[in-house]
Amino acid sequence: MLDIPNSSFILPITLGVSSVEGHRDAARDAWAGALPNLGATSLRDQVLDVLERRILNGSFAAGGRLPTEIQLGERLGVSRTVIRDALRVLEARGLVEIKRGDGTRVRATTADAYVNAAAMLLIRSNMTVGDVLDARAALESHLVVLAAQNREPENLERISAALGTFAAAVERRDPVAAARGHVDFHTELVRATRLSALDILIRPLQQMMLATSLVPSGIEPDDPKGWRVETHRALFLAVESQSPEAIEAAAAEHWTYTQGPAFEEIRAKRIGALYSSPSQLVNDTQVASWE
Repeated sequence: MLDIPNSSFILPITLGVSSVEGHRDAARDAWAGALPNLGATSLRDQVLDVLERRILNGSFAAGGRLPTEIQLGERLGVSRTVIRDALRVLEARGLVEIKRGDGTRVRATTADAYVNAAAMLLIRSNMTVGDVLDARAALESHLVVLAAQNREPENLERISAALGTFAAAVERRDPVAAARGHVDFHTELVRATRLSALDILIRPLQQMMLATSLVPSGIEPDDPKGWRVETHRALFLAVESQSPEAIEAAAAEHWTYTQGPAFEEIRAKRIGALYSSPSQLVNDTQVASWE
């Protein structure tokens, strides 16, 4: 893919609120002459990459209009069809909003766009459930040690509450609620590390958790045995005790099980084969039966 350096663009200056609309339109017109010409062989993905990078780095400010399709097409050296396709992808990713008569505006940053992108990457990759479980084990086994070291009383309360919700969903044999409760429990363990950067990084990690909230082969999704509530309770008690030995034992019990024979069939499944769209993974988690 063609790499367009940032120096090819002129960054607009942020001005006062009193004349913001006029300046946004002026900035839009200025950008039409500042965009690089990609040449006749450019594809939608190249246009998408250029525009997406400028939105993410703030060159196209939230709330401001992008240049028109005609202006973008002329400056980038591609057809309006290519521009329109790229803008539709940006809209699907939650980065822009397209309104007839108002043009294309950059949307304010939302967690939804981030979450959907993480889910899409998982689904479109060739990663298997086993790949994701192994990555989670490597990350979370270390994070649970930090959680035990850094946790405060309010973290223990939140972990305990999440565990209670998870256990209740399992007891009433509600597999979708159990999957959500399972993710909430592990999320609170990560938050107990009290590492501020994880407030951002936790969103894609949650998608990994959702994608692997699965019961073993031969067990129905609503069977409490498949969710191993007591194993998760041991993790909570280990973090509460701050005992290195208890933490190591609880983490080993939790993750060794997912590497055993019961998970052999599940581990071979591609994430994309289990979830057909980001919305299914993010909003409508389904827990498959593996008989």
